[in-house]
Amino acid sequence: MEANEKDVNSGGISVLLSEYNAVIKEKHLRMDHRLKLVTFNIVCSGTLMALVLELKTYIILLLVPLISSLFGLLAVYQTRGISDLARHIRLEIAPRINSICGKPILIWDTVRPSGKRFGWVSLLTFRVPILASFLIPSVASLLLFGVYEGALLSLPEAPLFILDLLMLIYFTVVYIRLACLRQSVDTGSD
Repeated sequence: MEANEKDVNSGGISVLLSEYNAVIKEKHLRMDHRLKLVTFNIVCSGTLMALVLELKTYIILLLVPLISSLFGLLAVYQTRGISDLARHIRLEIAPRINSICGKPILIWDTVRPSGKRFGWVSLLTFRVPILASFLIPSVASLLLFGVYEGALLSLPEAPLFILDLLMLIYFTVVYIRLACLRQSVDTGSD
């Protein structure tokens, strides 16, 4: 009877380890996609700003916040997916593997030294720079547009300028809500 139970446990752990490896691979893929979005946003923003300097057509500056907001929202989507995958590992896979083995095997994925998933160090060294990589080009382009075009609200481009501001505010709120100020993943709450 004990040998049969050991075979079932070893088969179960093989399936769980396969699932763990697949989830880790998906998590790394999403992290790579998020990094590409950040990089692509910086390149596109810089290219558009260089184009403005070359052509002296400042209306192009209003494209930067729209593009940055779009890439930023896609990065938030990837960040949320990464957090969901980490929660799945922490709350579903790791406890089952640990219970089959009878001791904690996946310690890195289940225990954090601070006891919190998102501490201040993580917030300041990772999440704020990602937010800044989308906000700084947007704010800079809006300020430059305002400086070069003068009276903003009397221009024909005023609706686009206001749309840019609203998109920027929306992106910032969504990012802060979903990526920065989320409750601890260990509790499984949002």
